[in-house]
Order: sequence, then C-alpha cells, then structure tokens
Amino acid sequence: INTELEKMMHELQEQVTQRGGKWEDYLAAVKKSADDLKNEFKSPAERRVKAALLIREIAKREQIEADPQQIAIEVAATKKMYATQPEVLPRIDSEDYRDYLNSLQVNKKVIEFLKAKTSADTP
Repeated sequence: INTELEKMMHELQEQVTQRGGKWEDYLAAVKKSADDLKNEFKSPAERRVKAALLIREIAKREQIEADPQQIAIEVAATKKMYATQPEVLPRIDSEDYRDYLNSLQVNKKVIEFLKAKTSADTP
C-alpha cells in the first residue's frame, strides 16, 4: 500500500510539472501539505492494491495472459507516435513499459472475462 501511495504521489507531481506548474505552488493552491495528500490517498491506494490483487488472482486462475505480439504492436505504434521526441524512445523500449502494457492488457482481458461471466449468469 505504501508503494502504491508513493506511486500516486509521484503521478500527481508528474501531472503538475507536465502542465508547467511547480509542486510547491500546487500544494499552496490546494492549501495542503504533501503529508495531507498522502493521508487523503491512503484509502484510494488500498482500493487500487486490492483491485490489482483480485485481478491478478482471477488472471492466474483463468490462465489469462497478455499477447506478446499485441504488446510488440503497441510498442511500435507508441514509438511511431513519439518519433519526433527521441528522448522518449528509451522509455518506450524499456522493460518497465512492456510490463505496464502487459498488466494493462491482462487487466482488460480480466474485465472482459468478468463482464462475459456476469452477462452469462444474468437471466
């Protein structure tokens, strides 16, 4: 949960800086400290972790896996989209990005599986 909490804080900081803002200015604007935000994020972090664990267990039980070919296609498409930004390309080629795409694909497949199962069980 602490790892997820740190990830959420980092995501927010990235959003602020990507929009041209400064983290300290953001905190002042929302009238909160970083610790205040962490406290607010605890419950959502717990929900995210629980959801991830549940999805992982369903994927394991149902033998739901990502398609490596589809991941390669997505990497190629993303590289093409960022072709004019060569500084981004190493991140797209990274194992972390492939892991992210793998998780995203498995999550989508699990959700589709659950939707199909729910539809089949509903009269």
